[in-house]
Amino acid sequence: SARAKQVTAEKAVAAAQAQAGVNAAQIRELQRQIARTEVKAPADGLVLSRSAMLGAVVGASAGPLFRIAVNGELELQATVAETHLPGLAEGQSVMVSVPGQGKPVKGAVRLIAPEVNKTTRLGTLYITLPADAPLRTGNFASATVELVRKQALAIPAVAVLFRDGKPYVQKVVDGVVRSTPVKLGVRAAAFVEVADGIAQGDQIVSRAGVFVSDGDRIAPVLEEATGAVAR
Repeated sequence: SARAKQVTAEKAVAAAQAQAGVNAAQIRELQRQIARTEVKAPADGLVLSRSAMLGAVVGASAGPLFRIAVNGELELQATVAETHLPGLAEGQSVMVSVPGQGKPVKGAVRLIAPEVNKTTRLGTLYITLPADAPLRTGNFASATVELVRKQALAIPAVAVLFRDGKPYVQKVVDGVVRSTPVKLGVRAAAFVEVADGIAQGDQIVSRAGVFVSDGDRIAPVLEEATGAVAR
């Protein structure tokens, strides 16, 4: 009958609509799966290493597929004695030297690790370097952080002698050598700071110290020597 044909047609339409819904859901799932095959970096940068292989299947538990330097910036992971940590702060300027590179690179302390190694008693600094720095990943480098700059008395390090482990210099007073104990400070290149023991303007033996003794009379040859030390 016409009524039976109408019911049958309505059921066919409903079945077709249901199948269309299933097909649409399958299409959406396929689209999601296709989207997962495209790996997008969270930011622009320089690819440092790649573990992903063409055609390989990866999952959520897989390790990083790529390591990138965001915006091409590099970072130095440096260690420092725990006694120096109180004088360091994030944002401090750092001069980084790399063997074979004549000119140091200026960086900045990005992060100071909150934990000190229990065995080595060393802390860790993360130093951000500019993108145009002539460096490569894996380079060995050393970093210098200037904590405090001050005016100080500095003498050539070769002028410092030691007796029983204690430092002294040979001061010249009226042409006579006098062994004078000194208290040393920081060292910079070929110079060392003298915190106590001699004053600016005092004459000391700088090159022939091992050949003269306390009480010897000498005729010193004066030379100018300047050095800067920074804390």
